Parts: sequence; structure tokens; C-alpha cells
Amino acid sequence: MISGLNIHSAQSKTAQGFLTALALTMTVAASSANAQSTDSRAVSSPANQAEISVDVAATRQDTSKTLTVNSLPTETKGVLIAAGPATAKTIPWQNSLNKTFQLARTNRKWILVDVYTDWCHWCKRLDSDVYAQPAVAKFLNKSFVCLKVDAEKGDGINVKSKYGVDGYPCTLILEPGGKEKGRIEGYQSPRDFTNSITQILNKP
Repeated sequence: MISGLNIHSAQSKTAQGFLTALALTMTVAASSANAQSTDSRAVSSPANQAEISVDVAATRQDTSKTLTVNSLPTETKGVLIAAGPATAKTIPWQNSLNKTFQLARTNRKWILVDVYTDWCHWCKRLDSDVYAQPAVAKFLNKSFVCLKVDAEKGDGINVKSKYGVDGYPCTLILEPGGKEKGRIEGYQSPRDFTNSITQILNKP
């Protein structure tokens, strides 16, 4: 009887030892798994940080390039920006009759001839009050080649004779071939002057 109890006790102790060993093994395995997971996170974290750092650096680099390009002058980019056709604010007067006709034919423009004399007071007023106005210059430069001649010198003598000019100032409006389209005799204000030219051009 005692012998059977001893055998049963021994078997119980063996079972408890087995369970203890099994629990210990599971604990060690779990700890090992946690350690590997922790190591995995520790290893992957610097890589993620490196990727983030690269992305940030690349973004900063792209932004820097963009700012650099946008800050360059227009000429450096090879792009010309303009709100509209460039027009001189002053009249580029011609002083040669033949050259004026040539330019008018080439550019398909009308010809404006300002016939004046050095002693003419209203000729000087026409220069200072009318031709000097940027709006008038813009108006004329768009459609005319402009010629200024002294009626008592050079080409002015021929112009006076050919077109029968006998008062000053006299503004002749000519076709590119030289045919007279109309004229303005005397002084006019800037608005009246441009209106008179428009009326001449609109004549049939």
C-alpha cells in the first residue's frame, strides 16, 4: 500500500516537473519573440527615419530649385513677358524724303509730313504741345512714318513745291506712294489733331 502511494507521489512530482519545464519553455519563447520584435522595430526605425530624412531633403532641394528659377530675371529664362505691343513714347522723325517713302512701303504705313519754318511760332507750339505728348506719339507711331522738313531747306523745298504748301505749320497725310490723302493747316490741340487725322484716313 505504501509502495503504491510512493509510486503515485513520484508520478505526480514528475508531472509537475514537466508542467513547470513546459511553462518555463513557453516563457522563454515568449520573451525571445518579444525581444526579436523589439529588435525588429529598433532596426526598422532608423531606416524609416532615413527614408523620411531623404524625402524631406528631396522636398527642400526641389523647393530650392523652384525658388531659384522663379527668382531669375525674365531674360535669363529666355521668356519675354509683355502686356502689349511696345510703342515708343516719342516720334522717331525721319529727315529724308526718299527714306520715308521706302519705310512706308516696306511697313505698309501712311506718311505724315510736318512742314515747318524756323521762324514759325505755331510750328514750335505744335512740337511742344502736340507731338511731345506720349498719347499722340503712340497714335502716330502705330500707323505712320513721320517726316519733318523745313520748307526753306533741303527736301522741304521740294515738298513745299510739289504739294503747294503756303502756310505753316502744315501737316500732310500721304499714302505710301506719295499721293496726298489730306492735310491739316495751322495749329490744333492734341485731341483735335488726332481727330482730324482720323477723319482724313476715314475719307473714301
